[in-house]
Amino acid sequence: MSAYNNPVVDDFYELDDEGVLAMSVEERTKLIKRAMAEEGIKILDKPPEPAYGDVPSPEMMGYSCDILPGLVFETSDKLADVINLVKANTGRRTSYQYDVSSLVIGGEIGKDGRTIRIESVEGYEVSKYESIKDTAKNNAQIKREYDEELHAYNANQDDAESILNAFRERVETADRNEYAMQRALEKFREYIEIANGDTATARRFFDKAYRSSYSINEWNVIDKCLNDYIYNASGLED
Repeated sequence: MSAYNNPVVDDFYELDDEGVLAMSVEERTKLIKRAMAEEGIKILDKPPEPAYGDVPSPEMMGYSCDILPGLVFETSDKLADVINLVKANTGRRTSYQYDVSSLVIGGEIGKDGRTIRIESVEGYEVSKYESIKDTAKNNAQIKREYDEELHAYNANQDDAESILNAFRERVETADRNEYAMQRALEKFREYIEIANGDTATARRFFDKAYRSSYSINEWNVIDKCLNDYIYNASGLED
């Protein structure tokens, strides 16, 4: 029994490991969707990455700063010259340190402690921009719609996370148990050989060596596995 209080999840937890591992991905996915339906969670597919219209890379680079909004200069040096001119005409004493590589001009204006930041701006010639602006606008709209759909999908996945975790944990447990059983059978067969085919003696050897290595739940799985193996090997099965 699971701790998720969902009938579909509970039924999945009631399956034995063989039944869990025998399920195909499609069968598990269907059960997960049904469990989501029981909780009233939307069943959404992740939106595919949209196709965008062809827009060439920007062919021009300019520089702007926060104290000269709306103005773009061809080089950071030209922008720095204008900033110095503004500084000279304000009557305020200000020192600047220019760092073109990081596109930052650091300094103080008056006593307010502001930092002037130069940012790079990419763009196009006017004629080129006129030819691509509609495509660029359409691309922006497609991107907004995709982001909205992706946000809705991710939010829905958050709602379904406990269900997804429940199925994931049960499958992982079945995988671990299957691996542990196969390893135990390998060791048990070695003990059968040591005991000259006597399964009762082999089982006694195995229990002495490995019983303390397993938790109670793990040992229950191993114990059943070995008992089934001994029973089938005895030829008493139906």
